[in-house]
Amino acid sequence: MIAAAMVCSAMVAGNVATFENEEGGIQATAENPWLGAAEPEPGLNIWMSGDYAFATYADASEWGTYYYAFTVSADPANTSTGFMEPYRSAAGGAAEGNNFCVWYYDYNQNNSIMLASQTVPGVYVCNNAYAVTSMVNGDNFAKAFGKDDYFVLTLTGKLNGETVKALSVDLARDGKYMDKWTYISLSELGLIDEIELSLSSSDNGDYGMNTPAYVCIDALGAAMPEGYVAPEMAEFPNTAISNTATATPATKIVENGQVFIIKNGVRYNLLGGMMR
Repeated sequence: MIAAAMVCSAMVAGNVATFENEEGGIQATAENPWLGAAEPEPGLNIWMSGDYAFATYADASEWGTYYYAFTVSADPANTSTGFMEPYRSAAGGAAEGNNFCVWYYDYNQNNSIMLASQTVPGVYVCNNAYAVTSMVNGDNFAKAFGKDDYFVLTLTGKLNGETVKALSVDLARDGKYMDKWTYISLSELGLIDEIELSLSSSDNGDYGMNTPAYVCIDALGAAMPEGYVAPEMAEFPNTAISNTATATPATKIVENGQVFIIKNGVRYNLLGGMMR
């Protein structure tokens, strides 16, 4: 469906995805993220910014609607108390302008950004504030990170459905984590029409990755600023010793055809989102 939207869109190469508000399109505020539409329909919602097509998946259930894949935020805060505040960057706000994109892994596999075939100059990347809160402090689902832990974003360039090249970006590694917007060159991916996002972590359990599966991006397609120097990463507070602790064991249950995880008496979905 995303590919079809791209074929039907008349686009000019070189338009950066800024995620800024526009008439009849994206409308994010500091208090409320933009969830793919003013009133997104359950299921797949496709939207555009610059040359790029994004998907938001609205998963409606009796506990409420949960949003996966790509959303847009204008929240300027750089801290998060947990899963109820997922639309914040660790840097606070956007890399450029007011808005930025938050990607949350979609189990329905709508995790790709689609574009007309071209070479993409680059993108700004930053950790999500909720993910940082979890890595720094640990939570009911994940452990606090130590010097041997890692959290990695992989950007896979594809052309006509075939992988061209993959690029890995360390969001956390060697006792440090990305807390500022960092420009990542994508030109080495070559000619592509799809960028697939995935995350990996050193903290995994029986049902997959425990670290919150969020990351923030901005200014997709922007050129690297002249004289750009990547910012230093922040240090985790508990890196004096190797962190070998594992998360508390969880129990998997199935109710009404849906799979949930029970941990410390709390019900979570398969991606670690607390169910209300």
